[in-house]
Amino acid sequence: TDQIEVGLRLATGSAGSPVSTNQTIGNTFESKNFRLDRAYAKYTPFPWMTLIGGKMANPFVKTDIVWDGDVTPEGAAVQLKGPTVFGYKTFANVAAFQIDELSGDDGDPALFGFQVGTKGKLPWGWTFKETLAFYDFTGVDGKQTSAITNAPRGNSVDGRGSFQYDYDIIDAIAKVKIPNALWGKPITILGNVVHNT
Repeated sequence: TDQIEVGLRLATGSAGSPVSTNQTIGNTFESKNFRLDRAYAKYTPFPWMTLIGGKMANPFVKTDIVWDGDVTPEGAAVQLKGPTVFGYKTFANVAAFQIDELSGDDGDPALFGFQVGTKGKLPWGWTFKETLAFYDFTGVDGKQTSAITNAPRGNSVDGRGSFQYDYDIIDAIAKVKIPNALWGKPITILGNVVHNT
């Protein structure tokens, strides 16, 4: 039906990296691996609501500061289109992702995210989009870095190499696109502020 989409995508890349689908050619003509990159179902019961489940494209408006472009998170997401206010379209994205499945029962690392935003047109044909998101990473503090990411990436660790804190991230993005700015080509001005609380 027009309301249901099912997707499957295979990609090259190494088993240990969720942030790259690059494949090195060489190694005496050996065969290259393909891996499951996306497997999802998308249901749009109303024009203003889309439900997504599985291993999907990232549903959030993002930059490379928080999200690598090759990451395909796993879990469930809801995308909502809100009312148009003063000519500006509003939207919201909500998601719950499983980060890692650990053998113990002390809570697996997960991510809960919420994002609101607006987009619209400015004078002179310019367009803009601005978003504000909060990402709550749970089940991270007290876990060994090697069990989750193998690198603290700026988070404090104790003497045993365990995370001392969870990540709770506020992510604000503003983008303005100027068409025909230079020799008929567009320019995009992007600002991104991220704070780990």
